[in-house]
Amino acid sequence: MYVNKVLEKKTGRVLLCYAVSERVNGKSTTRNVSRIGYVDELEREYPDPVAHFREEAKRLTKESKEAERKVTITMAAGQLMPFDEYGRYDTLKNLGSVFLMRLMHALGLEALFRKLGQRHGLSYSLFEVM
Repeated sequence: MYVNKVLEKKTGRVLLCYAVSERVNGKSTTRNVSRIGYVDELEREYPDPVAHFREEAKRLTKESKEAERKVTITMAAGQLMPFDEYGRYDTLKNLGSVFLMRLMHALGLEALFRKLGQRHGLSYSLFEVM
């Protein structure tokens, strides 16, 4: 990320923006990410706004690279990864069907599937299949 100075032709003012360079379809392009403000207005707050926001751009770039940094974890083949701070492995539970089962019970679908299974002479439970 860097600071891009854009001269507005209508007003003659210089606008500062955070920008990034990207490759799109093999071509290098510049994209303004966010608008900072006009240099003449920013000079009231900062003695050298361009230098100040260049440092900010470096800091933001460093933070975004840290957030996207890849981490490698090396483990033994039979080793399990702990899911909590105490090293217990049984904290992960598959509860995906619990909500659907409760909904099916509330709608009375268990009795309906049982009657359909009996009517058609099925040896398995339609409700369990669902």
